[in-house]
Amino acid sequence: MDVIVREVALEDSEAICNLLEQLGYNAFVPETAERIKAVMADEMHCAFVAVAKGNVVGWIHGFFAIRIESAPFVEIGGLVLDTSARGAGVGRRLVEQVMEWSKQRSIIKLRVRTNSARSKTHQFYQNLGFTETKEQKVFELKL
Repeated sequence: MDVIVREVALEDSEAICNLLEQLGYNAFVPETAERIKAVMADEMHCAFVAVAKGNVVGWIHGFFAIRIESAPFVEIGGLVLDTSARGAGVGRRLVEQVMEWSKQRSIIKLRVRTNSARSKTHQFYQNLGFTETKEQKVFELKL
């Protein structure tokens, strides 16, 4: 698949919502646009889209993370591909873009968390050279 990878733009909000819905998320354009604005305004975040034939077929979000217990790293906060783009190298291109963004900031570790039920996603990251380091449970508290 012939794709161009570029930085995300506000105009991508609707396409990103459509991709999120393919994964079962309830996504709304106004809220997504506000989140994109916040990411674009924060130099500690990056977001890119993959465009094929004028259509957004994938997106990725990465962010710089600092932890007291470990060296700084960049974490992939989200990566979603249209069903038509899966298996065509688009995801790899998006991950490579975040890798490059990280290297430009002298960050040498890239991390990603995935839902334990998404075994194809686990295989995708392993094929890119990621290694599983631990399993976790996520707890949330609504405030």
